[in-house]
Amino acid sequence: MIFEIEKNLFRILISSPIPLLKPPVNLYFFAGQDGLLWDAGYGSRSDIKKVMKALETISQIMDRRGESCRVSRILVSHGHGDHFAGLYHLRRLTGAKILLTSAMAKKIHSAEAYRKAWQKSTGFPQPRPPALTGLVFPLIEWVQEKTFGMHWINNPDEIIAESGVLQAGNRRLSWFPIPGHSDDHLGLYDGTSGFLFSGDQVLRTITPWLGPPGGSIKAYETSLKKLGRLKNLKKIFPAHGSPIEEPQKHLNQALAHSRKRTRKVSQEILNAGNHGISFYRLLKKLYPKTSAVTRISAEGWVLLTLHMLMEEKKIRAEKNKGKWQFFTMEKDF
Repeated sequence: MIFEIEKNLFRILISSPIPLLKPPVNLYFFAGQDGLLWDAGYGSRSDIKKVMKALETISQIMDRRGESCRVSRILVSHGHGDHFAGLYHLRRLTGAKILLTSAMAKKIHSAEAYRKAWQKSTGFPQPRPPALTGLVFPLIEWVQEKTFGMHWINNPDEIIAESGVLQAGNRRLSWFPIPGHSDDHLGLYDGTSGFLFSGDQVLRTITPWLGPPGGSIKAYETSLKKLGRLKNLKKIFPAHGSPIEEPQKHLNQALAHSRKRTRKVSQEILNAGNHGISFYRLLKKLYPKTSAVTRISAEGWVLLTLHMLMEEKKIRAEKNKGKWQFFTMEKDF
């Protein structure tokens, strides 16, 4: 589906028959002779076909207006599969140049590098036994790579700085780092229109997925505050879901929600007292009436919160009978 946000600015929605495994994704095209595609989506044959059909339709719209149109560059928000997997085929089919930061390029240049980025040690206790991590996670990664149609980029056309400005059509766009969801995440901002293209960092669902090793609660909250200081911010366009019409209110709600979740984790550890609490017991306390699927999806942010509280020396961890237990180090938080 194609939506024209403003003249010559298009949102391309790529649907999915299996949204839980493979979420629908938004790509954004700043049309013109020097057109820019923000995010590349999935890399499967059917997904690439959908994107190319959308780009062809947009080109026809531009042609009827007497304006030239081509995809000259592709810039992705961050190095997760649903954002970069389409790069290889889209460059091949459109001739566009791939722009990556050095952090992105390092992560997505091969399957080995990508998997290593997900598996690197965080230096903190992990709730799962090494055998499970070593056997099950590679299988999950393999399934995701096949479902997403992953293709690796070992030869980007240009390595860009972490922040900068570019021109696309009649729009002057600035990009800048907004880590949290991932450590290589970028935001893209059109200051004239007040449009922010937020990737996965800001979603309509208030909180994006957060988890180690690339995620960070502190970085996420810092990025939310940074985005809240953007001048003239009028609307946020995320990578998943519909546009966010009240950006300041939404950013404030997301920040408050993140802080509330940290307080809940802290309080449950405090309530456990001298007995401490295991990771999975903590999850059940935080989500007493939800499904196992919901708890699994929340594991990442809970683990990041524990990491943050340990760094701040508000809690400590001890291994007891092969399981990690978390204890408070303060009487109150």
